[in-house]
Amino acid sequence: MKILAAMVAIAAILVLRPVLALTDTDILLTDGDIAALGGSRIGERCAVSVQAHSLFDMFSRGALAQAMPQSSSQRYVSLLAGGVKTTVYYYRFRNRDEASRALQFVRPFIWGGDRPSILHPERIYHFDNYLLVVSSPSRNPVDDMIADKVLRIPVPRSLLQTLQVRMRCGGREFDSPCGVLESLGTGGPLPVAAGGPCFGHSWEIGSDGRIEKTFYEVLHIKAERDGLHALWMPVRPDNDGERVQMEGLIARQKGGGVAEPPEDLAAYLAGMFTKHAVPLKYCGTRRAYLSTKGNTAQLLRVREGYVLIVATEHWTGRPERIILAYFWNRTR
Repeated sequence: MKILAAMVAIAAILVLRPVLALTDTDILLTDGDIAALGGSRIGERCAVSVQAHSLFDMFSRGALAQAMPQSSSQRYVSLLAGGVKTTVYYYRFRNRDEASRALQFVRPFIWGGDRPSILHPERIYHFDNYLLVVSSPSRNPVDDMIADKVLRIPVPRSLLQTLQVRMRCGGREFDSPCGVLESLGTGGPLPVAAGGPCFGHSWEIGSDGRIEKTFYEVLHIKAERDGLHALWMPVRPDNDGERVQMEGLIARQKGGGVAEPPEDLAAYLAGMFTKHAVPLKYCGTRRAYLSTKGNTAQLLRVREGYVLIVATEHWTGRPERIILAYFWNRTR
């Protein structure tokens, strides 16, 4: 029994602390990223303050080995965009803990305190096992590109499997949290296409794998002149009659039928689409991303409809709350 208990404890640790370290492929700015900013790559380092420049040299020489964990690699990318020169310094560490310890040294070394200033305006970002120092006179579209790039890292299959274990998944019905995870991992995604309004449910799942909240939700994807735009939002019934109405819409779409919302709901959703729909972004051709109210969701189209996940654990390196959702839209 003691051996069994020890094995269970080890398994729990592995489930709660998956090894999902980022790589250069995930995080480095590419020539395509720079071109999207209307910029061009340059060879020189453009540190605004001498500290950012010196830090890179000190890491390269191994001069900081006694003060903090030594990075396993360091690189920089310099570019000119919008008339502004920016250098992004990348420091990769073996794991998140080493990067966290290094951060305690890097911030005061570059800033001279606990926050940036006019003289030391560099932005310092910590993503899992990486530290990034962005050196330019002020925040600019490069910072947004870096954040967007990290947010659109596909959720790896290893994390989906970890979540299935954490949630003690048994069934695989499409309209369940475990079914969503199954579709995300093995569903064979189809090209994202216009559709909707599609109705379904979403769940907020705590870092312990327990369902904390459940919502009715709607997803509507339309083709606009500049590509596909999507509205993703909760629908909150005010009374039992509206709740029955929502269940009926979901049931009709589940059966392969067309769900025609009542006139007042259709008008409300049309207005919300006009005000709040966002353009879809892509990683490859079959993984779409939409950002709304601070959440960036990975969206896949599968045979039964659409599934989405909001997860950050694969780049924060620690168990986090997630959002899962499904929307019926059967492929005929």
